[in-house]
Amino acid sequence: MKKEASFKQGKHLMGLLPEDGDQLQALAENWDLVNMLMSVSDPKLIDRNALRAFLTKSKQTVNPHADQIEKSTWDYPSNFEMKDWKTQFNILNDIYPGFNADGLQEMAEGWLADKAIWEETYDCWIHDAKKPLYDGLLVFLLPGRVAKARLSSDLWSDIKKGREGEGVWGQLCEEMLFPHFAENDRYNGFVNWREGKMGSDHFHPTVPVAIWLEQLEAQAKGDFVCRPYSFGRATAGHSVQSSRWHIENIHNGISGPTWINGQALQTHPERLPNASCLWMNNGGDQYRLADGLRFLDTPYFCRSDDGLAFGTSDIFVTHDKYGFGFVRR
Repeated sequence: MKKEASFKQGKHLMGLLPEDGDQLQALAENWDLVNMLMSVSDPKLIDRNALRAFLTKSKQTVNPHADQIEKSTWDYPSNFEMKDWKTQFNILNDIYPGFNADGLQEMAEGWLADKAIWEETYDCWIHDAKKPLYDGLLVFLLPGRVAKARLSSDLWSDIKKGREGEGVWGQLCEEMLFPHFAENDRYNGFVNWREGKMGSDHFHPTVPVAIWLEQLEAQAKGDFVCRPYSFGRATAGHSVQSSRWHIENIHNGISGPTWINGQALQTHPERLPNASCLWMNNGGDQYRLADGLRFLDTPYFCRSDDGLAFGTSDIFVTHDKYGFGFVRR
């Protein structure tokens, strides 16, 4: 009987590989094979060279989900621009007082000095022109630090428990993130269409996102970090599957989970002023609607009659209104 892969075992497998986004994505997209490999009693018995050879062979230069892309005509609001990192920090510092910004300025100056990143472009269907890949530098709080300080919880230990966890990831969103949206006059209200179903049995970050965030937290001097960020237009019209592949393989990025994209909307409420703007899909998270189902849904933010809304959609569904926020790895 095939044993379900644990987070610890999956992390060990990833540890056998060099830091390469393509190979990590190949591993994530072949989770059934990983589960089969996990049938051995000790993950350390897995042959490093055999695994690396498989993943190298699995690397693809063409999006395998290219049939899940629609040409999008949905866009950001006119004249939308990201705020500078200091302004974002001040906003978040008011919302989440008591966290330190050690190393943030140094990190921001380092990213801003990397001209090659800010010169990267993509072919924008909406404007029929090349546009900068990244909309600006995003500041966000590290989730593990917030969980420890505000919820007295070890986020990473809880995530590694899988479906048996206590739901700290969902608790962060429901107790730390969402209340701000309800209080923000720019949104005219907030509704969580998945209220009461945000526990570990329903809601998780994807494995690559969880590993990346935990590693980032281990390296960060303070509680705030920053990364080049796309607010979703670069992946407009993709399905979740297609966007994840594209972000990892083409842009060397990390799909934004609800925690990161939500903070982006906290500092930039003007990104979603009405229902005519491109949605914010959170491809860095996975969701399942009910027991017995696989994690085949992903959350999103959109505007509704009730204000800002949080819901989920199928990872295979393609819609021209979908846009996936992501950060540079």
